[in-house]
Amino acid sequence: AELHTLASVHSPLTILALGGEAARTTGKKSLKKCFRFQGELTVWPSSPPEPSSIPSSQGGTAGGNTGAGLPLEIPTFYSFHPAYLDTRRNPSASRSVGDHLSVLVSHLQGTNPLHRHTQTVATQRHLPPPPTHGDHLSLDIETYGKLEGLPEQRAFQPYKMEHLDGCPRSRMIATVALSWIDPTAGGLTSSAASWTPETECWLHAHLQRAVERDTLLLGKNTLFDLMVLRYCSPLVRSALRPFRTHIWDLALTSYFDDPERPEKGLKELSVLFGRGAYAELPDQRHPSPTSPALLAYNIEDTEKTLDLELFLSDRVAKLSPGTRRLSPYCREFYSDVLWSLLLMSEAGVALDIPGLADLERRLMRGMASIHCMAEDRENLLLSGKGSPVSQRDYVKTLWEHTGLDAPLTKTGLVALKAEDCDDLRERLSRLPNYAPDLDRGLRFLQAFKKLQKLHSTY
Repeated sequence: AELHTLASVHSPLTILALGGEAARTTGKKSLKKCFRFQGELTVWPSSPPEPSSIPSSQGGTAGGNTGAGLPLEIPTFYSFHPAYLDTRRNPSASRSVGDHLSVLVSHLQGTNPLHRHTQTVATQRHLPPPPTHGDHLSLDIETYGKLEGLPEQRAFQPYKMEHLDGCPRSRMIATVALSWIDPTAGGLTSSAASWTPETECWLHAHLQRAVERDTLLLGKNTLFDLMVLRYCSPLVRSALRPFRTHIWDLALTSYFDDPERPEKGLKELSVLFGRGAYAELPDQRHPSPTSPALLAYNIEDTEKTLDLELFLSDRVAKLSPGTRRLSPYCREFYSDVLWSLLLMSEAGVALDIPGLADLERRLMRGMASIHCMAEDRENLLLSGKGSPVSQRDYVKTLWEHTGLDAPLTKTGLVALKAEDCDDLRERLSRLPNYAPDLDRGLRFLQAFKKLQKLHSTY
């Protein structure tokens, strides 16, 4: 009802949702899932205005959707709650908040291209490799999960894709797309094709040229694409030489620009930096690998990856003058790291099951021992029913010894984070009447949580 009243007074209306609770009111499951929907229209349920509602100051309603019984469609933007930037939580996220607000400001100024879908219908073509691909060759594949009539893709390792999903190697790859900057052809050039023997030869020729010219092979989720190509095609595998072919992932450049950035996927990054939204739903399936819409989607991935790589590299250089994070040495170093990860993923990592079982027994015994000592000596419960209340009451009592109020969480409960407990122990040690047994229970609590963390990790 309040939104309908606001929409009748202020037209057009824009919403900025701050924090997880606000994000969930828009129908999304979590704040992080909202970041790919920056600026999209959120449909708010119909709620007829009261008879006494104020008429619009501009003689109309917001988008014509504020009448009685009609739902509202309002552009909605998302960011972290201001409390998230508190020095005790995550102050370094302020950079991400600034990027979110920039998207909002661009929308309000009318310069936001979020909904200008530039996707065009693409046709299959095998453009020959140019004399040079420039500094980057952007590569992307689409797999059987995009095609109707093939198994749903649940695995993302080639061996598992074949044996768990039941997809044969010959049908594992649907399409392949390449994009590069070709000055002789007027700038950005792209080419895409369905997976056929002819496409294998075409891709092999491009990769051979990239290796000869020391071109950086770029992608988003590069390891998956290269692993599938090497698994499905011995010819392509011969061109993708470990530690010889220089590979790169857009996620690295994004991390160098802002390590705290919550947007990880290509779609979210495209929206965040105004590179346009995708015209297709991520889970849309196509009738054939030669579908023009699928080829266009594949090309859109490679073009946006290349565009974002150039944009973010330039931004890193401008914001951090003299940085060596994207120097040739660092690019080669991270390329070798990516190759190491790829080869490990291909071979698989054998887990020592007996060793893990023995580790679990030792950790469980350690936690049980600490639990018993804390309960016997301090009447402090470290696990089981009532343990959260017992721990917070105990820590609150210790804070009272210091004469300070206990720090609280966002929901108003006594904070039990490691940094808060460390701060409390330091303050207790400065007290004139400090005795070693004063914070004994706190030491039990910290030791128990350390073992608990190790247990959950392994």
